[in-house]
Amino acid sequence: MRIALVSDNYPGRGVAGGIGTYSRVVARCLSRLGHDVHVFAGGGEGVDVDEGVTRHLVPAVGVADAIGRMVELAVAQGGPFDILEAPEFRALGAVAVGRRDVARRLTVRLHGAETILGHRPEMWRDRPQNPELAVTCAADVVTAPSLAAVQMTDDAWGTRLRSHAVVVPNPGPDLVPTPDARRRYDVAFFGRLEPRKGVDVLAEVLAGVGRPLSVVVAGADHPWGDDTTGLGLLRSSGATLTYLGVLDQHDVMATLQQARVAVVPSRRESFGLTLLEAMTAGVPVVGSDIPAFRELVGASDGVALLPLEEPAAWSAQILRLLDHPAYAREAARGARLRARNFSPTSVTLELLEAWTSPDRRPVPAG
Repeated sequence: MRIALVSDNYPGRGVAGGIGTYSRVVARCLSRLGHDVHVFAGGGEGVDVDEGVTRHLVPAVGVADAIGRMVELAVAQGGPFDILEAPEFRALGAVAVGRRDVARRLTVRLHGAETILGHRPEMWRDRPQNPELAVTCAADVVTAPSLAAVQMTDDAWGTRLRSHAVVVPNPGPDLVPTPDARRRYDVAFFGRLEPRKGVDVLAEVLAGVGRPLSVVVAGADHPWGDDTTGLGLLRSSGATLTYLGVLDQHDVMATLQQARVAVVPSRRESFGLTLLEAMTAGVPVVGSDIPAFRELVGASDGVALLPLEEPAAWSAQILRLLDHPAYAREAARGARLRARNFSPTSVTLELLEAWTSPDRRPVPAG
């Protein structure tokens, strides 16, 4: 099949994001399965080939009109796509709405809209209709990485996507962890340094441990008010911080394996890629007790999910993992075992089935 994946970004040094990482992993798997795969994304310029995937890049990140023009150019040169998948995020798939000359089937994936995850809740207030909602409702198929993502979307939009959306998890990283990596850091936190990621809670947790910690941090820094940033807030905890900026997935995995504990204190997530990356890397994880993470972790005892309003419990769990190597090894083993359920190939095959047979696994309507 001729397949297009639309993304806000395509990962590389200094450019990263959950949607882009998902798109790159799935695109490479689709290519290996013999499909003609094209990715349209921001953060670059021109057309090239990456591991069998044709990349169409525009400089602006997350601009639907610019990406749409690249899609139309590719269609003019090679004909319509059998499948075009886009996130609801910023209505990036708008070019394919109602246009069979662009895509024979439009699929939308609920990665997390601006208004749902709260990146820019005011973004569409000047529009008569939310474009993210409009593109989602126009899709032939809607998929989501978790039931929590569907419910969050329905709650925000007043829709009933749960009656027909198909839950297919995001794939784990397509990189093999290096065994026996040297543990250089006590704690790792990877993610945008913004309120949704619980950076303020993490600062309190680190301070509550009560002894010096070495902490590695990666992700884009964000303003936090009162002339500080998320990074400044973490530095105020008293921990010794190593800040690496924005990393590509290869460096994310390599650095995670140098940590003894990973922490993921998110307030809202549609899936939890950072959590899954740590699990895949074989690092004991402490995460927030939110619906998407509960789905991701399942019955595994390899990840401790704790309420954000109990920072003392987080501090105690970090100390337990640091001070009891046998317990930490067993937690890491359980996390890594659970992560195998999210292999890129198996997830990509599930997506293909959802795109072509959307009625086989509907989300429960409860």
